[in-house]
Amino acid sequence: MAKETAEARSDVDTDRDRYPTAVNLLRRIIQEGELPTGPIERLEVTCLASGEATYRVWEPRSEDADGGYLSAP
Repeated sequence: MAKETAEARSDVDTDRDRYPTAVNLLRRIIQEGELPTGPIERLEVTCLASGEATYRVWEPRSEDADGGYLSAP
């Protein structure tokens, strides 16, 4: 039984990072259509090794951010 568990774990490479590239990530954020059409003061993006990402965007002088989640492609 321990051998089966070890074999199942070997199928998942937890040491392999799947960070998105900046160009692909920005393309996906724009495609989501959640970015303001006007100027922005700040864009904050957090990428995860799983390929997922979160982002927040502030319009000029805005106290609250809008944002979203991108799943792994």
